[in-house]
Amino acid sequence: MKKKKKNPSTTTTVADSPQRLGKFDLLVILLMPVFVFGILIATGNLWAGPRTTDDNQIFKLQIEFEESGLGAVLDHEIKSRYELGRVIPVYNIYKVLQSYLFGGNTVIWSVWIGVVGAATLILLYLSLRLLDYNLFESLAFALLTSLGQQSVVWWRLLHGEGIGMLFTAAALVMMALRIRSGKLRYEVGFALMVTLAVLSKESFLLLLPGLFVLKFALSKRVNQLTVKSALMQSLPAFAWLGILGATDAILIRAGGDKPRLNYDGWQGFSLDNFANILSQHVQITHYCVPLICVMIVFLLRVVLSAAPAMVDAEGRPVEQPNQGSQRTSVPQLLSNLWLPIAVWVLISIPQFLLYMNSGMLNNMNEAHFARYILPGILGYAFLIAEILRLIRSTPGGQQVPIAIAYLFVALSMGLKGMTVYKDADFFAETSRQYDEWFKALAENTEPDDPIVLVYQNGMFEGYQTQVALRAYYILSRCYGRQNVYFLPIPDRPTIEEGRLAVKQADTRHHALKMRHASEIPNGTKAAAVGIINWGYTMPVFGARISQFLNIELTRANHDWFHRDEYQLSITPLGYATYYRPKR
Repeated sequence: MKKKKKNPSTTTTVADSPQRLGKFDLLVILLMPVFVFGILIATGNLWAGPRTTDDNQIFKLQIEFEESGLGAVLDHEIKSRYELGRVIPVYNIYKVLQSYLFGGNTVIWSVWIGVVGAATLILLYLSLRLLDYNLFESLAFALLTSLGQQSVVWWRLLHGEGIGMLFTAAALVMMALRIRSGKLRYEVGFALMVTLAVLSKESFLLLLPGLFVLKFALSKRVNQLTVKSALMQSLPAFAWLGILGATDAILIRAGGDKPRLNYDGWQGFSLDNFANILSQHVQITHYCVPLICVMIVFLLRVVLSAAPAMVDAEGRPVEQPNQGSQRTSVPQLLSNLWLPIAVWVLISIPQFLLYMNSGMLNNMNEAHFARYILPGILGYAFLIAEILRLIRSTPGGQQVPIAIAYLFVALSMGLKGMTVYKDADFFAETSRQYDEWFKALAENTEPDDPIVLVYQNGMFEGYQTQVALRAYYILSRCYGRQNVYFLPIPDRPTIEEGRLAVKQADTRHHALKMRHASEIPNGTKAAAVGIINWGYTMPVFGARISQFLNIELTRANHDWFHRDEYQLSITPLGYATYYRPKR
């Protein structure tokens, strides 16, 4: 009995099984964790110690675990973040479980963050390598995404971008496996990983349109599907992620009227801010020189490959190396650019709109905003990788070596690697200065001795008060010094404004369960006084703050502090400690 032949027009073709990795691929994969941990070890970030920016949450959670237990802390963390308009339950759970398992051991935290960074690099590389991209193209995609100021997620302990990028990279691998094998389980895996990324940080929600287009177009090209077949193959994931995106957007919108940080999220369109963040993107991508170079190489190869065939002296066509008899028109070749450009625009522009108020580059406050480069830089990295693939796959045009494009992209990656080391070294150095300051307070006091933290009140809407509270959490849980008092010194120009600032600070102290220095018992001397200097990343600004606080502290008449009884220790970055010499 003859088997009935299938109609090829109605058959959904699937590409060969996922590309097998070779020796060089395995070498690249092995070198990625070596690279990440090499930077962390060489700069000292693995053991640099806790910082007052976000790391305090680790120690605050240790107190909450003792008071309430894991379940209550998880519940409170998710609800309290939603009250601030944040819908990030996956990150909330991730952070709480890390704190519960790792405790206050920042070395273990640093090792884990390095593992996450290395795993993300590997998965980004595999996501293209499992398709029809070569080793260099896949490596360029991974490194252009991860290297640069955004690499701060490799050594900063608490952030949603790191775990969000890990889930996104895993989603891209699942997408590649789905395209190659056609198996439904990879479609489910893709949808699950994207869901986890979206619920780790709101910015990953804005990736959905770009991911939709990318998955559809790659399915169509790699498997040579019709538009209908490509859409049907991705329909389950599209349906689920569409529902997820709409639900998440509604929840975020419902929290839109809740109080937020003044730099956080969408706050309306501003042409000046949008132009500023576009200029930042140009800086991040090395002024688009690699992109311009690969585009020029591609266009030259397109023009040459579509040029009329050369003829010999007798008028017979001369076949060029690697050039088939069929020629493709310039418009047809240029039409291949729609995918990388569409993905670049759909991934990058929403991120620009989201972060145009804060910006994406380092500022004087501990590289807060450089992590916002993620995940939007994925669009640029894919644009470069795809154009490199197009150059390689364009028939003819061999007179323009692809090595030129490779050279400029490799140069960009090298410069980004240098930036990574410089930023990691600076971060580690400031961490060591923090550690010196905390140790100066701890080593010159006993566990029950009163310690006073002095800070400049009124700066940046009470930000200094929050820094002082963070320092308290670290002192109490990491250094065993819990008898801490606080002294806000107003920075207002008039006596009346100064008194009002102190009154407002006192209100914040009570709301945050902070004890004012005036509550030190009569006749008791402070064993140590710490000067909190917020402006450490700008030496002149920081020196002025320290000088101001020292003058205000020493000229005031405090029963618990007389300057001539104390010695002064100060770090190069401006954190000062007054302590009474031990007898």
